[in-house]
Amino acid sequence: MIYFPQYYLCGEKKFTNIFKAFDYQKISGHFPSYRIDPELIDSLTNIKRPKNLSTAYIVNLMIKGLKRIRQVSNKKLRLCLGGGTDSWTIMKLCVENNIFLDEVVTGLPTVYENARADLEYIPALRYAKKYEGQGIGVVKIVRPEMKELNYVYEKEWYKKTSGPVLPCRPSFWQIYKEELSDHNYINLTGYDKPEFKVEDGKIFLCYIDGSVGEWMGIENSMPVLIDKNNPELLVAMAYMMLDNIPKKFLKKDNFIKLGGNFTDKKLEIDILNKLGMATERPWLNFHYLGKKPYDQNLKTKYFYKQLESINMNDFRRQYFASMEEIYEEYKELPHALQRDGKGIKPVGRFSQKISILSDGFGQAS
Repeated sequence: MIYFPQYYLCGEKKFTNIFKAFDYQKISGHFPSYRIDPELIDSLTNIKRPKNLSTAYIVNLMIKGLKRIRQVSNKKLRLCLGGGTDSWTIMKLCVENNIFLDEVVTGLPTVYENARADLEYIPALRYAKKYEGQGIGVVKIVRPEMKELNYVYEKEWYKKTSGPVLPCRPSFWQIYKEELSDHNYINLTGYDKPEFKVEDGKIFLCYIDGSVGEWMGIENSMPVLIDKNNPELLVAMAYMMLDNIPKKFLKKDNFIKLGGNFTDKKLEIDILNKLGMATERPWLNFHYLGKKPYDQNLKTKYFYKQLESINMNDFRRQYFASMEEIYEEYKELPHALQRDGKGIKPVGRFSQKISILSDGFGQAS
């Protein structure tokens, strides 16, 4: 069963890796568009704005959705914990409402323990450990081993990743993907809060592939916040955000997401609180909003420093050599690649759009 199908549609063919879609684009001339679950789109079309919108209403809808997943499925529930606002909220709601999680798993960015490098993950992991054997079955911590770092030497390794992902630190797709694809489990993920596209003064719900697209191709993943069986949650979150986003952002062509183009961090924290999703660590909320390019943020710098200490300096050289290989192969394609710090990344692609009106969602396009 595919819980949240998403793919690139290029002509008549579907791809779960952007570079394979690029290869077909070079042959066919078709542009790869990003498509998310059509059943989700249908569930949101023409749904009305909640009459009594509040933080408590949103949180209750989250709990309702999590309980439904637990009750209707005979599969084990695994929470993929990133340590930030989304997955930590899901974990706490499960623990506080007796929704049993069979497994909580976190992929850490470091080869060996380093409190400063792992700082984003430590608070959530400590919380999870308190409930291991009670509300949580097993808490699993995954670190990359040396054998996992050899992926950069594999020919065209970037055609084996999920969606548009080009990680310069090992992540789930490299070190845990076989287990994540075990269909005895449902992988609960926190991706993603509502995202908005503003065009000609009209507002649309619209996602970009650089976030939830990380799970493309893992068929048993379920993004809790965009559950097609609980569409009222997404609608309520969307209106709560739009009610609190300054009107200046909604009057010009724009793409709006928390942690994206906002400059007022206090406003973002206020919105997180109204969504019922702010963590108990204000610094963690701020740290997760507005990151530097992937190869320049602190986690990556610590990762590279650790590689130097175990005489694996060649990893970094080989990774950036791969970036140049990708650039040379696809640089002539329109709307394909852009520079990201010292590396490159695919240009973001928008999903289908659903119009948002004052009293409810409209039609999809």
